[in-house]
Amino acid sequence: MLYILLLVSAYIFLLGFQLLNKMWIKTSTMAVVMAIGIVTQGVMLNYFGPNGIGIYGKILSIINLALWMSFATSFFMTSVRKKFRQFHFSDIINRFGMGTWIAGTSICGILIHRQFFGWAFVVEVLLYVNFVLWLVYLCVCMISIRDIYKYDLMEKVNGIILLTTVSTQSLVLLMNTVYAETPEFINISMIAIGVCFYFMAAFLVTKRHIRSRASFSVDEDWNNTNCILHGALSITGLACLFSTNVNEQIILCIWICAFTVFILVELVEIYRLIIRIRNHGIRMGILVYDVSQWSRIFTFGMFYTFSFILDSQFVFQQVVQNIIVNSGLWFILVLTVMEIMLSLKFSFTTWKMNIVDKRKLNEYHS
Repeated sequence: MLYILLLVSAYIFLLGFQLLNKMWIKTSTMAVVMAIGIVTQGVMLNYFGPNGIGIYGKILSIINLALWMSFATSFFMTSVRKKFRQFHFSDIINRFGMGTWIAGTSICGILIHRQFFGWAFVVEVLLYVNFVLWLVYLCVCMISIRDIYKYDLMEKVNGIILLTTVSTQSLVLLMNTVYAETPEFINISMIAIGVCFYFMAAFLVTKRHIRSRASFSVDEDWNNTNCILHGALSITGLACLFSTNVNEQIILCIWICAFTVFILVELVEIYRLIIRIRNHGIRMGILVYDVSQWSRIFTFGMFYTFSFILDSQFVFQQVVQNIIVNSGLWFILVLTVMEIMLSLKFSFTTWKMNIVDKRKLNEYHS
């Protein structure tokens, strides 16, 4: 009962803040839920164990569930007020951000199942609702891919389209968490769909950068969401592990691919970081909030979780995995704390600006 009261209180506070400040939640904002969820369940609980973080794991889960509920309410309200198309559907590339709704819901379902055993019925409901949402999302994505070619929007393509894979494999994780005996053909079919989406999305992202290589600027043209290139591979590997229907050698190959892409992408990210600091300074170069930054935490957490759970027989891989597990934990936690601070600063600034705007409006009318 205490946790329910905490959940309701946190939900009312977050929703009230959104309504008072007339904030419409961006399509991809559910990436916050994805990131906090994987850090809680995949990173902290794996490393420290349920007894290691104790009640803090439940509190973090409650906060994440409250965020999910407030964001979901905001998305629903855009439909009620006939603003859904304007905010979530009019931009063809932005439509892919709806994949965070499915992945965020899957993460929340897993958190509830692992942290609150008495809420099992809620998880089952979430699973079926999420499955229907995923089917709708697939239709939206196919239409959007057609529109990318139809309206020649290749220059706008970025890693957000890889959410097609992330959403699909997250559903596999949730299904196998709720139902240990999920039929093999369902697991294999959905994992295969996710893999097909990965190759298609990776092809489009690569084609976009090759096509614009003459005028490419790593500062302006490289998107935060491109880190999903390795995050999507990591969650695919986890889906294979959870399903227990995929050959171990295939899973090992997926980890090697994820590790390779991780190195390549993050080398670009480091170079971009240096360029942005040189061009804009530390404050404007890296200490500026953008919701897409949460995708980086999610992908880091997903690769960490995949590396933690995968059991390797090769000495070199074991050494690499140990380094990732023991050092990656603290890096991810520091990165998460920094992102939370940037988010709070952004929210406070928004609140302050709204107060100033209201004051000016009152002075104008008086």
